[in-house]
Amino acid sequence: MICSPYMERIAKIKDRVKADELVLCNSIFASKRDTKEKVWENDMGDVLYQSDVYTFKSNFYINWRIVNCWISIMNARECLKLDESPARLFLHRIVWMNQFNMLFTATCNNLDINPNLRSIGLVIFPIINQGKYYMLCFDLKKPSYVLIDHIVRMGTTANRYGPIPLTLKSQRHSSLKALSKMEANIQNLPWSVIKSGDNCGLYLMRHMECYMGEREGMWETGLTGKEMIDSAAFLGLRYKYMAAIFTSVINKFKEMIDKELTEFKKLDENGRAKLLAEAESRNLKNKRKRGGRIG
Repeated sequence: MICSPYMERIAKIKDRVKADELVLCNSIFASKRDTKEKVWENDMGDVLYQSDVYTFKSNFYINWRIVNCWISIMNARECLKLDESPARLFLHRIVWMNQFNMLFTATCNNLDINPNLRSIGLVIFPIINQGKYYMLCFDLKKPSYVLIDHIVRMGTTANRYGPIPLTLKSQRHSSLKALSKMEANIQNLPWSVIKSGDNCGLYLMRHMECYMGEREGMWETGLTGKEMIDSAAFLGLRYKYMAAIFTSVINKFKEMIDKELTEFKKLDENGRAKLLAEAESRNLKNKRKRGGRIG
């Protein structure tokens, strides 16, 4: 069976972080550049600064700008899919609840893939609400309305997530009437947790990568819902996702990153360790200046 190039790019949790991925990430961590310098940018204006890089480290909340970059990469990967696999459209930037219409219009105007909703199977909205990440997914072919959230939340759907966004009304999509009469299907995820932690953004990134519109129980992420096991898995994903973001061809600073990696590889283990220790010391000092904030 021929597999979609996209499917082959999904990070495998059980695989160890590759040596090249680890060296690349460490070369960026060890950089002496100022924390306010850009290290990633695409044509749509999404950027990462050196300070954002440190949030890839364990025990830190992933910066929202990293999620924006991941969204761009997800949309770029959709160009590699097979024609028979479902077309997914990710809203260009992670959304605060009052920004649906504005950002969706910007997405349609800028994406290389066909912006006509009638040719799209899944429209995915990555959401941040009160510091928590989750995603809404509209399946326009069925139609259906799904919420993917790694946190077990209490209360009614409306209280937890609000009404169906008005974005589809502006597009006058044929599925709107059917969707408006439906209550959101909140999928029960075997890997869900009671409390949010510092991997909240990574859950969203993993869901964006893995979810293709399947019914509940018919898709996997490699996560288990067991804290000890998933913590180790997320540590690996931090490096894998960081490497994927910085090696992406849509990064305007890729050449700079490649050159720094080449120089970093010339160092022996002691030289690399020294640079990493110096960078960690600088980062802690900057963190104290910012009142404990990273990024």
